Amino acid sequence: MTVKEFFDFLEKERYLPSVQGNNVAWELRNRNGEQGVYFTKTREIIHPNAVLKEMLEGITETPLFVLLYHYTPEAYYIRKENK
Repeated sequence: MTVKEFFDFLEKERYLPSVQGNNVAWELRNRNGEQGVYFTKTREIIHPNAVLKEMLEGITETPLFVLLYHYTPEAYYIRKENK
C-alpha cells in the first residue's frame, strides 16, 4: 500500500475526523520521521508513491505509524520549519 492508497482508504472509510472548513493537514510518521502528509482541502499528498512496507525496513522495535493533526497547512509548515 502506498501513502496515497493509505489516505484514500482513510477518507473512503471515514476514519479521518471531519473538521470545520476541511483545510487541515494529516502527517503520517513512524520511528524514522515524516513519511507523508495529506492536505484535506486540496487533496495534495506529499510522498504519494512511498510504500508503507518499505518504511518499516530496518526498524527493530515495534512497527508504529502515527497520524499527527495540524489545524491548517500553514501550521504543518511552521512546525516542520521549527524542527
